[in-house]
Amino acid sequence: MTCICYLNAFKIAEIMGTAVSALMMTALAVLALPTKGTEVAPMYRVHVFYYMWYTEPREGGWTHWDHEVLPHWDANIAGKFPHGIRFEPPDCLHSPYYPLRGPYSSMDRELIQQHLKEMEAYGIGVLVASWWGPPRRKGSHDTQMVNTDKRLEQIIREIEETGSPVRVAFHLEPYEGRTKENVYEDLAYLTEKYMGSHALLRINGQPVYYVYDSYKLPPSDWAQLLVRNDGPLNVRGTPKDGLFLGLWLDKDDGEHHILPAGFDGFYTYFSSDQVSYGSRVENWPLMQMWAVKKDKLFVPSVGPGYNDVKIRPWNKVSQRTRGDGGSYRTYWAAALGVGAKV
Repeated sequence: MTCICYLNAFKIAEIMGTAVSALMMTALAVLALPTKGTEVAPMYRVHVFYYMWYTEPREGGWTHWDHEVLPHWDANIAGKFPHGIRFEPPDCLHSPYYPLRGPYSSMDRELIQQHLKEMEAYGIGVLVASWWGPPRRKGSHDTQMVNTDKRLEQIIREIEETGSPVRVAFHLEPYEGRTKENVYEDLAYLTEKYMGSHALLRINGQPVYYVYDSYKLPPSDWAQLLVRNDGPLNVRGTPKDGLFLGLWLDKDDGEHHILPAGFDGFYTYFSSDQVSYGSRVENWPLMQMWAVKKDKLFVPSVGPGYNDVKIRPWNKVSQRTRGDGGSYRTYWAAALGVGAKV
């Protein structure tokens, strides 16, 4: 099997300078597809991670714009930096860049519609929605206590009602207490709620799931879900099935995590080469070779730079400047270099 990436580098480079840049905060994902039995329209070959965690006082108060400064996990290092302090919107935000629209609410209907129009205009066909599980489950929220379930529902409803061609993939986030049983319940929940919607991205008839921090569950747990078997948690061949992408961080994650877990492929997510083995473009050719050999999808993730020191002041080593678009072009060129086709 040959692994092919479809890119639109010039259009995507343009969008990062517009008003949506504050929302699309991290790496863009470029879908790598096997040629075998799969054909996807060009705009659905470019995906963007989309975060719905922002609110402002008209929605009941600030969330995420007032993000707290986080401590390092090592107590010796944590003591050297401030933490626990919250930013004070609208004048002082957690992000290094100030959004052209100001600190908005992710639940603003007009804003969602504008984002969808901008994605369409710039050739982005897939919105990868950050989802923290159903709200009924304890711990089903991010570090700032935000659950995005209702916001995901709103995004899908807007796509359905406006006729937007943008489609949704799910970004399954690692909420506190995530287990194989919970993942099965999550897939059942999303299947029941959304599988009838035309707003979902489908590849070979299946929805697409990115699984962030997939390594936090052992491969044997994922295998019960994703390797075809007769167990009660297995989703293969059932309505809960999908195309599942695990996160590749360390050098041997392919053999030790992605393969035994039963993932259909993997993505790299980060746009700083200091974060992980998978985020270093010089490693992508070997990862691509492994993907072809194992019949997996390789989803290299690209981004314009990285800077989270306002909330992680101890993380300057991971900071990468934009370099007037130079960093962005480097990542796109690397994706093209491992077999991507525009």
